[in-house]
Amino acid sequence: MAKQETYAAGSGEITSHRGASNGGSTRYGDARSGESTRSGDVDCGKVRNDGTSCSVREARYNDVPAILHLLEQVNMVHHLGRPDIFKKATKYTDDELKAIMDDPGQLLLVAEDGEGKVCGHSFCIFQQHLGSHLLTDIKTLYVDDICVDDGHRRQNIGTALYEAVRKAATEHDCHNITLNVWELNPGAMAFYRSLGLTPLKTMLEERL
Repeated sequence: MAKQETYAAGSGEITSHRGASNGGSTRYGDARSGESTRSGDVDCGKVRNDGTSCSVREARYNDVPAILHLLEQVNMVHHLGRPDIFKKATKYTDDELKAIMDDPGQLLLVAEDGEGKVCGHSFCIFQQHLGSHLLTDIKTLYVDDICVDDGHRRQNIGTALYEAVRKAATEHDCHNITLNVWELNPGAMAFYRSLGLTPLKTMLEERL
């Protein structure tokens, strides 16, 4: 089930808070753009299905252990699917996660179940290409990861997380939401298509 419902987007094409994305874009809200994107917690309210409920909010420091557990699940989907590319590792350290939470150019959301347990996350990066000779100045919210815990499948938690992402993108006047999906994870592709996302570009490879 993890391959079907761990909606891992990205995992490497966009760098983390330590630097700009490839292609030279500026993350909306970082020091280079001079603007802050944070305006308080994002809350999508509660989603109910078959007696369960969840709420979505911005992550806090005390969520770090739960987020690390979710990141391990994301990594295993990629590691098992393409061990030639992905190590068996965790994407971020404790301190890196806290730095992401403090970065106004990034947005880290968590979903909580009805008992207050973190059961999902979404990593997002605000991007804006400023002064490009080729690209317009539109603002984009890039989704680096969406993950739902193995024990909380089929409860609309992934949908709740994406709705909170969409709400944040709208509040910050973003032109679009983008993400990457690995071919090793067809369940993720089906999930995003069900939400109305359509292909923007395709990356090809030749294994040697």
